[in-house]
Amino acid sequence: MSAADESQDVREGASESDAGSVREVASARAGDPLWTKSPAEDAGLVAIAAVGAALGAVLRVLLCDWCARHQWRVWLAVVAVNVVGSAAAGVTAATLQSGSFMWAAVGVGVLGGLTTMSAVAFEAVALLVERRRAQAATMLALNLLLCPFAAWMGMRAMAP
Repeated sequence: MSAADESQDVREGASESDAGSVREVASARAGDPLWTKSPAEDAGLVAIAAVGAALGAVLRVLLCDWCARHQWRVWLAVVAVNVVGSAAAGVTAATLQSGSFMWAAVGVGVLGGLTTMSAVAFEAVALLVERRRAQAATMLALNLLLCPFAAWMGMRAMAP
């Protein structure tokens, strides 16, 4: 049985506890290939991922701009976008089959473009250059703690 078949079975089957279901989904997904075919063999998957990534990046810009216009600090906007995107990634991992067009569009594309480690790194450096060490440490800690927790909660919400 392939990893994709096993993860589909996990998503469809019932388990004794939510924690067990999340653990099963996560372990099944860990072995999943990103694509069922090579991207070179299926240019459509690459194209849909690229379109999704563009949409995700535009969403990030719009959300960060909205946050800035509402007096949020930019680093807080980056944390918010990453946490929301991580929760959505958890839901996506629990519900979409790797290698499908929807996985390429949403999981790899939109959520890959929306969430961003490069923004975390840039904002951390900017805060450190401005000698705002406490805010830099807070932003890094929030991203490192809340994003995996949000992904777990998204997976848990979708677990049978």
